[in-house]
Amino acid sequence: MKLISAHITNFRSVEDSNKFEIDDLTCLVGKNEAGKTAILQALYGIKPFGSFSYEKTRDYPRRYLARFNDLNKDGKSIVVETEWILSEEDIELVIERYGKNALENKTIKISKYIGREVQYWTIPCNTLECLNFLIHKYQLEELEKNPLKNASDAQTAIAILTELPQRSENLNNLLQELNSLEQHDFYREIIKILSKNMPKFFYTSHFDRMSGEISINRIQEDTQQQKISTSDRIFLDFLEYAGTSIEELRGAVRYEELKAKCEGASNEITDEIFQFWSQNEALRVIIDIGEGKDEDKAPFNKGTIVKIRIENTNHRVTVPLSERSAGFVWFFSFLSQFKQLKKTTGNAVILLDEPGLTLHGKAQSDLLRYIEERLLPEHQVIYTTHSPFMVPAERMANVRIVEDVIKHEGRKTIVLGTKVSSDVLAVDKETLFHYKVMVNHEWQSGRLPKKHIEFTIKNNIILKKLTSDLVSVFRGRM
Repeated sequence: MKLISAHITNFRSVEDSNKFEIDDLTCLVGKNEAGKTAILQALYGIKPFGSFSYEKTRDYPRRYLARFNDLNKDGKSIVVETEWILSEEDIELVIERYGKNALENKTIKISKYIGREVQYWTIPCNTLECLNFLIHKYQLEELEKNPLKNASDAQTAIAILTELPQRSENLNNLLQELNSLEQHDFYREIIKILSKNMPKFFYTSHFDRMSGEISINRIQEDTQQQKISTSDRIFLDFLEYAGTSIEELRGAVRYEELKAKCEGASNEITDEIFQFWSQNEALRVIIDIGEGKDEDKAPFNKGTIVKIRIENTNHRVTVPLSERSAGFVWFFSFLSQFKQLKKTTGNAVILLDEPGLTLHGKAQSDLLRYIEERLLPEHQVIYTTHSPFMVPAERMANVRIVEDVIKHEGRKTIVLGTKVSSDVLAVDKETLFHYKVMVNHEWQSGRLPKKHIEFTIKNNIILKKLTSDLVSVFRGRM
């Protein structure tokens, strides 16, 4: 199943985002404090890969919080309504159970609320066709079908069959299957089938970077108390991907074997980075596992200590991970999480909040190439940016503009909150600044694709200098 649209309401700065389409790759562009992170975290809460849930005090728009109970009598407030299109695999699973007419179309809706932990599904289920399929499956004769002629759903059929003084073997088999349905409901049974294929949402931001020095005793205590930091969580993802654990490290007697596992995983991740990292290929990740020393600061003065360092083979020097380029550390940290995600869950919508914010413009282009070549073949990706180098020049139809809309009518200020739009001509100039920088940069460098020119001239024609080449592009369109 594939996410095709979202509509977010009453979540942090978002009062009503407007419904917006989501593609395989969706780029959310906007100024600082426009509400881009709120959009991603609202989506993340639908089915998070990790521990995250909506909280009324933190997430409901603050200016309405005091009136939450008055505005939401049932104690719940919708955050996001999403639309999905089912894959052929999804549809085949339903057909196998309830026939080809069980679903009236391929589109479903899934919503999530503040005040409720469950998802709310809306599916185009034809309960009569589901029932007819089971009637045919159990080969009911006309006489056996007669009591069910007014039944159109499972509950009604169960009530009718239960009241029959006598039932044939076929009717008993049908009743047994109907009773096995989730809450005696075709809707819920189909939701149970489809939910197994629903992707999780994986969220990471440019702030999320792996710890460079880890006390195994401390991280184990924090894990047990459920107060582990994001940086340490990424380290745990790295360990799990490497095939080891904090328990194994804590009781380690074969340090060389554990070190080999960790270095093997780090080498694999680093090799993949360098296929897309054009900034400096003379870097190597070194994993050091040892015992804490009394003269070190707590908690690194006792127990097993893991130190991660980056070696620059050109300068023949190593530095702690925390002192290395923030961009490289973020890339390494992201791949550590992503590799573990692939190993455990696989199916996920990837949400990247300001990815590569600290990267040089060329490195941001490398990151965008990584997203397109490595992530998109298997995942949908939604990311935020205000960097012109992270705007996909060849996928301009995939760009959504995010802005915090505030209007002034005389002395009155009207706050409309965060809005998402695909219409780049309908937003303010400051919001469009990075979009325009990207267009100008690509145009000046001669890399602006013809299809982007066609996208741009639907409402405007951009002329730097009229040439025969430019005229040939526009031929038949002027």
